[in-house]
Amino acid sequence: LGLNTPIHDVGTTAREHKVAARGLREQLALKLAKLPAPKNELEIVVPEITPESENLGSGSAAQAVEDQADVERRMERMRIEEAELEMRRRTKCVQLGLPRPNAMPAGTLAVAADPSISEAVLGLISDEMRALMLCDAMKYPVPDMPLLRPTHPSEAQLDDIADSLMESARLLVDEEMNSIRDDVRELYQQLAKPASLDAWQTAEGAETWLPQAKRFVATDRVSDAEWIEKHRLDLASRRELMAEEAARAGKIEKKLGVTLGGYQARSKALDSKIAEAYKAFEQARLDSEAFSALYAAEQAIIPARIEKAQAELRKVETRESQLQGEYKELIERRNALAAAAGDS
Repeated sequence: LGLNTPIHDVGTTAREHKVAARGLREQLALKLAKLPAPKNELEIVVPEITPESENLGSGSAAQAVEDQADVERRMERMRIEEAELEMRRRTKCVQLGLPRPNAMPAGTLAVAADPSISEAVLGLISDEMRALMLCDAMKYPVPDMPLLRPTHPSEAQLDDIADSLMESARLLVDEEMNSIRDDVRELYQQLAKPASLDAWQTAEGAETWLPQAKRFVATDRVSDAEWIEKHRLDLASRRELMAEEAARAGKIEKKLGVTLGGYQARSKALDSKIAEAYKAFEQARLDSEAFSALYAAEQAIIPARIEKAQAELRKVETRESQLQGEYKELIERRNALAAAAGDS
């Protein structure tokens, strides 16, 4: 296109430079117009897919490197699932953090409500319970408690049981517990409510807590001196509790005063502004009602005033007509008297 060709013999004046530049632009436009129009033609070539290439592609996809974030998420999910599974393998006492014995009782631990269960079955259950307690004490010891140690290491060993069998056992235990719970609920519903309340009140009144002895004592065995001491200690404990609560309430009140002091000041300022605004509103409302009543009264009295003014106007006009007639007569008499005096 000759865009970079130097220009010769252009001239020296500004007009000659402008003419030369315009001629170059025209030449460039003509040359660009001669260029062929662009064509948007694309050619897409898709290779043929054969069974060998499909097998090769699936192998390459299997050999693709997994993203590190996906790997970490998968490992974290597996770790959480494994921890939950491990927690479910523990006993309920360990799962719920319930209290555990610090000494191993001797003899049979299991007690059967059904007399048809033999002692051999109860002995096997007791051995399993003892092994569970020893295993929990060895694997998951309770802080600040003496460690239960078996006399023989085999006593604290448990056989590995499949998770499916453990889940089946849990379902059986849940079914049995639900059945027992339903039986107890039916038995409770069969009992009369006043009778159960009387039984509870009787049982509650039969024992009395003595703070000086720190134990429950039969109510009929408490002497008068013990009753006096009990009430004195109860009163002293309640006074101490009241003093502690008062001190705690004072501290909390101070903290709230520091925290909410600005809000309280702002609330007082807003209360005063609201009271002033309400007072102004009430005054404006009273003024509005007074002026509304005055307006209604004026609207009612205006026709009567207009009628009265019109009557006064008619009276004045009549009086004026009369006076004008009298004035005319007096002028005529004056003129007549003046004419008579002039003739004489």
